[in-house]
Amino acid sequence: MTAYKKKAESPLVLKTIHENTKLTLEEKTTLEELIKASKVKNSKGRRYSQHWLLLCLLMHIRSPGGYKFIRNMNILPLPTPKTIRSYLRLVDTKCGFDKNFFQLLKKKLEKKRPFQRHAVLLFDEMQVRESVEVESRNLTYIGLADFGDDEHKKKATTINEKASHALVFMIQAIGDSYTQPIGVFASKGPVDGMLDHV
Repeated sequence: MTAYKKKAESPLVLKTIHENTKLTLEEKTTLEELIKASKVKNSKGRRYSQHWLLLCLLMHIRSPGGYKFIRNMNILPLPTPKTIRSYLRLVDTKCGFDKNFFQLLKKKLEKKRPFQRHAVLLFDEMQVRESVEVESRNLTYIGLADFGDDEHKKKATTINEKASHALVFMIQAIGDSYTQPIGVFASKGPVDGMLDHV
């Protein structure tokens, strides 16, 4: 066991991992984090690479139960769920369309083959549970009617205007396998006439 640990701590192992072209970036990152975890005596205060944190965020979003199982069984050196939640709180989630998303989508589609670029625009309205929370960072309410930057519809300003419905726009690829929400609009009651302004 000691010989294996010494070998794992060797910079040569990390260099071999980086130079291996058969491994994906995710596999290389996982191996590096496993080797780094084998070096620390106490996992508290551990530092993680940005790519590993992103993978952990995606894993936690996909399956919080699976994430907890993998972490509790010490299968992978995952950050605590509290750490993951603190990173998720940094994401600025607003209603409306995200302009930055369209720039990222354009870059992603440029790398795809022509037939993989075809997609359909879907929209669906759903009823949501009414609840209001206070955003402590800027002392605003979350859960009120909100149409983003739409100048035709004003954002709710009183607590009586709780959102009860959400209109979600998404794109679904025809020649590829992804579905991506691109806009969300929250309204008090069913959305009426909003599509005229989109």
